[in-house]
Amino acid sequence: NIWDFWPIALMCLCQLSMATDRGEQPTCGSYRPAPVLNPLNSGPEKIAPPFKGPLEQEKWIRRVVSDLLADHPVKGPKPPVRMTSNSLESAPSAIPFYTPMLNDFPMDYYGQSTRGDLIPSQEYQEAKLELEAVDTKDAKGVYNALELDSLGWNVEPFCPVPAHRAVFCSRTLNFRSVRCIGYDMDYTLVHYKVVEWEGRAYHYAKEYLRQAHFPVDDLSFNCELVCRGLVIDKELGNMIKVDKFGYVKRAMHGSQRMSYKETHSIYGRQLVDLREKRWVFLNTLFSVSEGCLFAQLVDKLDQGVLNITGAGGGAPIQLNYELLFNAVSKALFRAHVEGKLKDDVMTDTERYVELDKDLPHALLDQKEAGKKLALITNSDWAYTKTLMSFVFDRFLPNNMTWRDVFDVVVVSARKPAFFSQSMPVYELMTEDGLMRETYQFKEGRIYSGGSASMIEKVFRCDADDIMYIGDHIFTDVNYAKGYMRWRT
Repeated sequence: NIWDFWPIALMCLCQLSMATDRGEQPTCGSYRPAPVLNPLNSGPEKIAPPFKGPLEQEKWIRRVVSDLLADHPVKGPKPPVRMTSNSLESAPSAIPFYTPMLNDFPMDYYGQSTRGDLIPSQEYQEAKLELEAVDTKDAKGVYNALELDSLGWNVEPFCPVPAHRAVFCSRTLNFRSVRCIGYDMDYTLVHYKVVEWEGRAYHYAKEYLRQAHFPVDDLSFNCELVCRGLVIDKELGNMIKVDKFGYVKRAMHGSQRMSYKETHSIYGRQLVDLREKRWVFLNTLFSVSEGCLFAQLVDKLDQGVLNITGAGGGAPIQLNYELLFNAVSKALFRAHVEGKLKDDVMTDTERYVELDKDLPHALLDQKEAGKKLALITNSDWAYTKTLMSFVFDRFLPNNMTWRDVFDVVVVSARKPAFFSQSMPVYELMTEDGLMRETYQFKEGRIYSGGSASMIEKVFRCDADDIMYIGDHIFTDVNYAKGYMRWRT
């Protein structure tokens, strides 16, 4: 059979390739191939082709194989045809998928794709499609029936929802193995209107800075100046964009973009390590107002107009970029912690929070599929109750409320310590927040505090059975993965 010769020829090509990689140049006088089985005659035969160097040898072997295939057609069953874009119109129907006359080799000896698209053979078996030595017209019909192009790719990949509403994975996930799903609330289940929410946080931060005699009256919030994922350089007053290896790709000083030459001269040999105190990672949407205000104040500091006096009208404070960032960070912290911002949101929720009618139904689908759902948020009970009722209750059927969706609710969780430490836990007994101390979670209850290990115990789950979904790369993702080995 002529096909017995192909593995031998392929082995010769591999040997030549390795010889070329080693820098060897075999010649006709010094090189003789070992005896091989001549597929056209019985018995071994010495082959000593007249060529010089591995390139001519490779051409010779390809020519011999092509001549053998042309002069001695295959008898018996033939392998499936796999057409390419260049050969679909003109390739003979008898050319196998591994013939050297094709430009690429999309399938291996077992008929498996080597390109990574993994077209399941079950589809072919169920359709009872015969792909043996098909002609051009039949090949087109097969591809049209399977909605594939000439290279085997899906013409229109199936997606049950619009792409901007779909969920994409960066690795394989068997969702059947997930028994419990935990959710964060802010910017996960509850999505804020960034311009309104961060603009209000920016407003309160300005008020605190004005009380500290910062000249901020002429500043206004610019939501397009900063985005999540940037890094602040407290030493030089820059905001930088870093790749996954720690190299700086772009930089901005204050609100002004730095040129490539300036960026390279400062950070060309610099690797950013977020464990160093010099860097601050803007890893949530809550950081947008902080980055915007810092960049604007850097411009004022460079212009020499930030003349801040000490307490009681003392000597001016000599500010640097690090002290400036600390002042901005402290002002934003007060805006969130003192409760004025949350009071505004609870008073006029519709102004700050987006509604999504598909969200409650998505969680109900998960619950009906047997998944246990848990809400784990750092927000307090009053704030959580107001926002979850606003987002969920109007879209739930049969007079259900958001509390019917979740098997366990944890407020004031104090993440990331929730994932790494054992802390006191309190059960909420009344709607106004009256609590009593307890020592374990029970389904259908609401708790304050506690730890991630209690979630595993109440649902009788292992680490691999739980997935936690949140917006904060450090607090939600890194700690849940690093300490508890939960899926994230």
